[in-house]
Amino acid sequence: MEDSDSEDTPEDAYERVVAIFRQTDKNGDGLIDPTEFASVLQGLKPGVWTEQQVFKMFASADVNHDGCVNYEEFASWLYFGSVDQQAFCEALGTAVPTPPPEVEVTPSREAALVEGMLVLTSPTNAYDLPNERGTSLAVSLGGPHPRAACGLESGNIILFDIDSGQVLKRLDRPLASKRAQHPAVNAMRFSNNGKLLAVAADMLHIWYVGNAIHHGVAPGSHLGTLSHGRKDECTDCAWGEDDMTIVTAQGMTSKVWMLESPTPQQMRGKIKSTLCPKKPYHVHACCFTPGNEIISVGAHNQVAVWKDTGRGGWRTQPALGEHEGHVYRCTLSPCGTMLLTVSSDKRPCVWDLRRRRLLHRYVGHEAKVGVGEFDKNTKASALGDTTLIVTGSDDATARVWDVETGKCLAKVDAGSEVVGVALVSNASNPLTLCTLTADALQLWDLSAILAR
Repeated sequence: MEDSDSEDTPEDAYERVVAIFRQTDKNGDGLIDPTEFASVLQGLKPGVWTEQQVFKMFASADVNHDGCVNYEEFASWLYFGSVDQQAFCEALGTAVPTPPPEVEVTPSREAALVEGMLVLTSPTNAYDLPNERGTSLAVSLGGPHPRAACGLESGNIILFDIDSGQVLKRLDRPLASKRAQHPAVNAMRFSNNGKLLAVAADMLHIWYVGNAIHHGVAPGSHLGTLSHGRKDECTDCAWGEDDMTIVTAQGMTSKVWMLESPTPQQMRGKIKSTLCPKKPYHVHACCFTPGNEIISVGAHNQVAVWKDTGRGGWRTQPALGEHEGHVYRCTLSPCGTMLLTVSSDKRPCVWDLRRRRLLHRYVGHEAKVGVGEFDKNTKASALGDTTLIVTGSDDATARVWDVETGKCLAKVDAGSEVVGVALVSNASNPLTLCTLTADALQLWDLSAILAR
C-alpha cells in the first residue's frame, strides 16, 4: 500500500480500513486471531517484531478480550488507537485512517460503523400488535400489492397490505391447534405463486391467501394441517419449486411432504422422506435448492447438505461449511445460486452453492442473529445488479448488506429483539425494509441508499 500525506475523504478512509482488515484476516473468516496478526507483521519485516511486541499490539486491538478481533474492534482501533495503531499502519506502509467527521472522535465501536452507512432510529410507519406478540414474518410480492404476514405467539396470523398499512385478513388458528401447549408461529413461507401460506407452528398448516375467491375457496381459508403424531412442533418450512412439495424442520429431523388436493377446499400431505442426521441434533431450519438438494441447519455449527439419490433416498453430502455457534435460519436467494445462514455467532454468512464455498461473512451485529432474508425482488431493484440481504438480531437492530462487498449499507434501531425481516422493492416501494418485533410491524424507507 502507498503512504498518503493528504487527509482521507470519508470514503477513502472506509475503503482503506476494509482493505487493511482483509489483508490481516488471512483466512477470510471475519476474525483476526493472534497467529494471523503475527503472520502479517513478521511477514513484512522478518526478525523485527518480537513475539512480545506482537502480543502487546494484538491485545490493544482485542477490545472484547476474547482472543480474536472482529471488524468493529479493528476499525475502532485503527481510527482511535494511539502508538500501537500508528506502528501497525507504518509496518503496512499506509497512513492512519482519518476518523469520520460526522461522528464524535472517541474510542467508540459504533463510530467506525457509521461511516458510509444509513442509520435510522424511527420507522416510516409502525403498526402495533395490541395484546399480541409477534414471532414470525413472511412477505409476498404476488398480487397487486406486496403483503406481509405477521405470525403471533397465539398461533394467529395478521395479513397486512404493505403499501397502505391496512389489515387485509386475520387468520385465527384452527380448532385443533387451540389445544396445543405451544401454538406460536415459528416460521411462515408464501408459495411461489403467492396463493398459499405454509405456517410452521405446533403442526404445519396450509392457508389459501389468494386475492380472490378460487373455485369457491375464499381468501383466508384454512386448507389443511400436516401432522406426524404431534410429537415434535414444526420450527421451519420451505416450498419446492412446484408448490406441491414442502420440507419441514421437526424435532431432530427434516421431513419431505408430498401435497395433494382432493378438493379445492382441502390440502393433504404424505411424508415422502425423513432426513435423520447420524449424530442427532435439533433441526431449526431447512430449505430446498435447485440442485435437488436440501439444506438443514440447527443446534450444531454445520450447514448440512442432503442429496436425493433416487431409489437410494436422501444421503448426506459434504457440509457446505460451518458457523461458530448454532444456526437458526437458512434462506435461498431468488436466483437459486446463494444461501444465507444466520447464527448465534453474530456473523451471517452467504454461501456460493455452485462453487460450494463461503462467499462472505458479515460483521457488525452484537448479539445472536436469528432471522435473515434476501431482497425478494433483487433483479428488479433500483440498485441494479446489486444483491442485498437483511438480517435481524437480538441486539434490537436490523442491517442491510451488499452481498458481494460485505458492506453494511443501512442499520435500523427497532427498539427490541427483531424476530422477522424482509426487503421490498417495487414500483410503489423503491426500497422498504420490514421488521417485526414482539410489539409491532415496522416499515423503514431506505430509498436514501439509492441516491448514494
